[in-house]
Amino acid sequence: MYENGMTVNFDGEKNTILCNGIVKDYPIGGMICEYSRLHPTELKKIFDSYPRKNDPRNSDNLFNGLVWLRDKLIEEYDPVIALMCLTECSSIIFDLVKASPEELKQFLDEANKDEKTKNIRPYILKDTGYDKFQVDTMGGVFSYCYYEASMQFVLFMHAFNALMKYSSEGNEEDLESKKKNEEVVDALLSFYGADELQMQHIDFKIAVIEGKFCSLYTIGSSLSLLLFELAHVLDKEVKIEKCKNCGHYFVINGRSDSKYCDYPSPQNSNKTCKAIGAQIAMAEKLKNDEATHLYRKIYMRNKMLQKRHPDDQQYPAILHKLISEAKMWRKRLKQNSELYPDYLKWIKQFDRENE
Repeated sequence: MYENGMTVNFDGEKNTILCNGIVKDYPIGGMICEYSRLHPTELKKIFDSYPRKNDPRNSDNLFNGLVWLRDKLIEEYDPVIALMCLTECSSIIFDLVKASPEELKQFLDEANKDEKTKNIRPYILKDTGYDKFQVDTMGGVFSYCYYEASMQFVLFMHAFNALMKYSSEGNEEDLESKKKNEEVVDALLSFYGADELQMQHIDFKIAVIEGKFCSLYTIGSSLSLLLFELAHVLDKEVKIEKCKNCGHYFVINGRSDSKYCDYPSPQNSNKTCKAIGAQIAMAEKLKNDEATHLYRKIYMRNKMLQKRHPDDQQYPAILHKLISEAKMWRKRLKQNSELYPDYLKWIKQFDRENE
């Protein structure tokens, strides 16, 4: 059976995805942080790999295509990313099924002529055999779905980033940026008003699971996911921060001053940002510190002296010792940044030797 939308059980403290055979817990705010980690360009390989691109668009082929896409997305991505991308594509395909020929033409004209997305279309259509969006074949449908789902994600990220910047402490943005963020936040909050409730696309049901009554919510769009999470983030005063290492947002579950997330770091996928973020930050700091400048000065001075006095072996010896021992020091500093004063003292001895 095909399920449209992402169904979660919210128990007041966490969200549990219960959808398409998936069961996974997320802290409040964790689903939007997870979804924000998506890079839409990575989706192209999936949408372009559909094996029956030349099949005509009809109800059976559309249904089979959605089932194939569901399986591929779940195989490749975290459940939140997979299910929200699938939800957006499902909505697009359902719109295509219901649309009249005139409405189809309007959809495609808007996608093909939108000046704001003229740089995106060539990327999506590259290697598809098409120079514009069409939905006569399943390959065309998949390209169109990729385009529309990406646009919905862009809107989600625009609102999400504005919300995070608006709520962050010590915001140093200019007044114009602050005003724009406030406008986006005000627009988001308006969706909780009586006049805009129908725009939330969130269905609610009560079910019995393992003998307990559970509150199940089916989220029908990227924007609805943000609205769903935002309400509970505000209600529970959940703190979301941007990781100082990878730059992605994460929910703070432990210390309120956490700077690094628990995701695999971009420098080493076998270690989390929390595990190595501080060491990497120190390494970056060292690039512009006193010890580094002194090292470069000593290195260049001895290089020049070596060229001027090619027969004098003291300069090659100094360089060899400087380079080899500096490598060992840097490894030690990555493990323990408190050794920096000793490192600086070690470099200064080379400076004294050349006075």
